[in-house]
Amino acid sequence: MPTHAILGATGSTGAATLHYLLETQPEDLRINIFVRNKAKLLSAFPQLEKITSPEIHIYVAPITDRETLTECLHGAEVIYNCIAGNRSKRGMDIAQQGAAGIIDALKRLKTEDLEEPPTVLVNRTMFYNETIDNDMSGFQRKIAEFLLHFPYTDIKKAELLYRHEAEQPKPIFSFILMDGPGLHDSVSMERTGHKLVLTHEKVGKELNYADFGAAWVEAASRKKELRNREVAVGSTGKVRTEYSVLLGYLWQGLLAHIIPW
Repeated sequence: MPTHAILGATGSTGAATLHYLLETQPEDLRINIFVRNKAKLLSAFPQLEKITSPEIHIYVAPITDRETLTECLHGAEVIYNCIAGNRSKRGMDIAQQGAAGIIDALKRLKTEDLEEPPTVLVNRTMFYNETIDNDMSGFQRKIAEFLLHFPYTDIKKAELLYRHEAEQPKPIFSFILMDGPGLHDSVSMERTGHKLVLTHEKVGKELNYADFGAAWVEAASRKKELRNREVAVGSTGKVRTEYSVLLGYLWQGLLAHIIPW
């Protein structure tokens, strides 16, 4: 029975990925779900207490609990690391904690001895993807880099951790960097269409969370092709925009620069 692990299933990206997995994947799949708050998970997915197929296992702990995380990742062929932070604050390290935890757990599990080590899908950002055209001017990039400096720095440092381990002579995993644009509509799970972009192609600035979740599962199904690559995700349908949410994150980023605590 194949095993997929989702880390951060109560966040918007993790919830969208889990929703798509439950809707589309074969019944013989085992899904290990790692969350901090089980009640929040079951409030969003009450069916998890009743379904027997796919097989569901829930692990409750902070990402710093290496023992529980190791148990969750045991036997996983695909790991969806949806843990990331949108709210800017100085010293952010949630992405780095997630990367360090996964790396430590996979070292404990000695996955380098496997014929095919697991694939870790990582929540990055299209901001760092230089293989596509994201239609962002130099001025816009500077503004975004300034306002989102703290979460972007956290993401970039986490990426370096993944790359360092994946480049070892006997790597314990491969990775896929999932690069989304501005994400909208964390409530509706109605998909309107997505595309994975690997070459220099114009990609829009917006995407629905539901489509981003579907893109993660598609990338996992193409893991051999996408090994250790960065994958931009674009929309092919109508995006249900929520600019107030994005503006809120930008405002928080500005405050994080102004207020030194």
